[in-house]
Amino acid sequence: MKKTLYLVVYVFVIITKLTAQTEQDKAFDMIVSRTLSQNGLFNIYLDTLTGIHYLEIRKEQLDKPFLFCSRIINAPPETELYRGIYINDGLIITMHKVKRTIEFRFENNNFFANPASKLYRARNANVTPEILCRESIDAESNQRNSYLIMMDSLFLSEKLVNWRLYNDPEFPVPAESRLLGEFQYEKSKLNQVKSFHNNTTIKAALCFKNSQLGRHSDYVTRDLSFLFDTYRTIAIEVSYTLVSLDGQQMEIRKNDPRIGYLMVQQKDLISNQPKPWHDFICRWRLEKKHPDSAISEPVKPIIFTLDNATPLEWRPVLINAVESWNSAFEKAGYRHAVHCQMEPDDTEYDPDDLDINMIEWTTGGATGLIGYGPNIHNPYTGEIIGTDITLDYSVLNRGVVDDLIEQRPNGMLRMNHCEVTGAVSSDLYLAEVLSGDHLTEKELLKMKSQFIGYLVSHEVGHTLGLTHNFKGSSMLKLADLERADITASKGLSNSVMDYFTAVVSDTTAHQHDYIQYKPGLYDEWAIYYGYSTGFKDSIAEEKRLASIALSSEIPEHAFGMDSDASDESNAGFDPMIQRFDMSSEPQYFSYHRMQQLRRVSENLSRNGVQGESSTQKLYSQQNVLFANYLRNALIIAAQVGGVHFTRTQRKEDSLSPRFIPVTMEKQHEAISLLREMVFGPGAYNFLKKSYPMMLPERRGYENKYYETNDPKVTGKILGQQQKILDKLLNPVILDRIVNSGYYGNSYSLEEMLSDISDAIFLDDLEKPISHIRKNLQCEYITRLDKMLEKNSEYSSAVQSAAYQQMLGIMRQIRKASPANPEAESHQQLLISRIQSAISFRK
Repeated sequence: MKKTLYLVVYVFVIITKLTAQTEQDKAFDMIVSRTLSQNGLFNIYLDTLTGIHYLEIRKEQLDKPFLFCSRIINAPPETELYRGIYINDGLIITMHKVKRTIEFRFENNNFFANPASKLYRARNANVTPEILCRESIDAESNQRNSYLIMMDSLFLSEKLVNWRLYNDPEFPVPAESRLLGEFQYEKSKLNQVKSFHNNTTIKAALCFKNSQLGRHSDYVTRDLSFLFDTYRTIAIEVSYTLVSLDGQQMEIRKNDPRIGYLMVQQKDLISNQPKPWHDFICRWRLEKKHPDSAISEPVKPIIFTLDNATPLEWRPVLINAVESWNSAFEKAGYRHAVHCQMEPDDTEYDPDDLDINMIEWTTGGATGLIGYGPNIHNPYTGEIIGTDITLDYSVLNRGVVDDLIEQRPNGMLRMNHCEVTGAVSSDLYLAEVLSGDHLTEKELLKMKSQFIGYLVSHEVGHTLGLTHNFKGSSMLKLADLERADITASKGLSNSVMDYFTAVVSDTTAHQHDYIQYKPGLYDEWAIYYGYSTGFKDSIAEEKRLASIALSSEIPEHAFGMDSDASDESNAGFDPMIQRFDMSSEPQYFSYHRMQQLRRVSENLSRNGVQGESSTQKLYSQQNVLFANYLRNALIIAAQVGGVHFTRTQRKEDSLSPRFIPVTMEKQHEAISLLREMVFGPGAYNFLKKSYPMMLPERRGYENKYYETNDPKVTGKILGQQQKILDKLLNPVILDRIVNSGYYGNSYSLEEMLSDISDAIFLDDLEKPISHIRKNLQCEYITRLDKMLEKNSEYSSAVQSAAYQQMLGIMRQIRKASPANPEAESHQQLLISRIQSAISFRK
């Protein structure tokens, strides 16, 4: 009897379970039956009645890692969110069933533990994932072994990407990037969903409300030309991509700090080394068809597809620029490793398919970025999975140059992110202006071809895994830049991954290449390190890589990355590692370039622009000359407080100095050059004849709410001088001068400040003084005064030197005999300010 009862209960349970499963399958099938579907990595369904999108997650996909990327498709340039850039490009996302929900997590990939160690079992201690959200399961199919969840609430939200990060005033991004306000779900929508074999991409239009928007609002200090006056919301188009990480994992290749690769950074939890790092580079998977051959074609080459929107005349230039990297790969053992093909005119390839690496064109006028080549990679191995390069036609459009130059008093170029992109357009224009009347159509075509070739090969370098190399331009001596026999064999720079300024000769007879437009000797060496076939034995491979990196000390392999660059941020300190400099003597190149800019500016003022009745082109040309004048002055200023460094790892050099301060002579000379070109009484006389003609074309009421069009002579010049003082008097620079005195710097802080004071005051103590010099002298005294403030960020040593300078300047002024009443009243003003500052600090 009991057996019979048990059997009945068992059968009842089984029937109930099967019935429930059948009902679940019916509910699943009912939803799917009224949808349009796309099959791929994740199957996607669009309900044709409600417009709701569903994502199918197979049970086998639960608890497995996927790569998650989010990317900007379209946005107003004012947001600094340019088409093509990735917000996230290497996060690991996992999905887990929790009751009747699917939980999404970002996994922490910042740590490594050797599986061979017993401590491997403790690798997850104190390491937790980020719980992003839980989405309700709308249907379940036992037959298909999968779940359905609604996609709209997941992707039309900030659950996966914290867009408010760009709206947080504490986050270190430009103010323009914080234009995004409150997210608005009701105005947002999914535009397109696509699923391929290896990836699924969801495109969405996201709306943000910001009641402070408006061209004339105090909230924004720049002209929001891409936004309507009545804008209260900003719409950005984004894509989310989920990428499969299945398949055979590629062997990692160790990172070396002497060679610049994008990399995955991990901390080794078990290592006993002084620096427990487990860092490896990002690179493509290349395998030889014939492993035993010294040079072989790869099993699967790296293929780029050129958008069929590419202008016909530039297609050969772009293809040659992409395939110019083959010379580097041949040295690494691969023939035809990189190939560039044209997209057929009657075919539309889908750039969302990660199996296709597109080079796309835009005409959106996003002048902050004119070309950029990001890539996405496997965070477990560094294998690059896919990439796209986006080029903006404005690189050839002279009309954007005025947008690239900040129309503010200092005339600085406004660059963002990968600055090479905006600088290409500006420097191409600069090269045209410097070349003057002797620039023929043939020479202009050569110039443009080299600049476009440089832009494309630079961005391809990023997609191959290479970082910037801002020391590349230091390879040649100044005199060798115009020697065709040297530049033809070595190039102008050891790397195309640097940011260059054009090398323009005063005569066509000495003009050779304008710019480094193809991979250089460093690039070939770096590709050899990253892509040459390695040894299977880990110890032998480590020795092989170390032997390759040993040649880092020669000029042809010199390397310095973004964080090493000595620019306005003062994060770097080696003046040989700079953006837009040239030669191993950058201060002299910049000095000669500034003299060249003066000559061309004066010539334009005398003769105007041939064939132009309007002054707009003259206005634009003078602006680009003025902006580059400041850029070169900053390069000279980087010598002051500069310290060279080396990352050599040779055993015989183990006790040699790693830090070598710039010599006292070079630092003193840099101040002397700045005295002549920036601070001196006649430094800006070359602009005098241009002032009456600097009238831009009027466009409606364009400047009505901002500023008038009359030349702001003293303001523009003071703005440049302020930039140089910002550099020279930065507390980081002044402290470095003090600290470097303990390891070889003989140029003392007192000498440095005394040289600056002399440059600003001595030349007209007993001569008539201009308004420009009056402004500069008052500015300098104000800065010395601020150094002495109680809560100043300057050290006591710097404050003491500043106090000494104030006393010295006051003594010089009192001894001087003013040339006229105007000079006397100005000097009395200075004495009054110095006395006030000193007495207040007592």
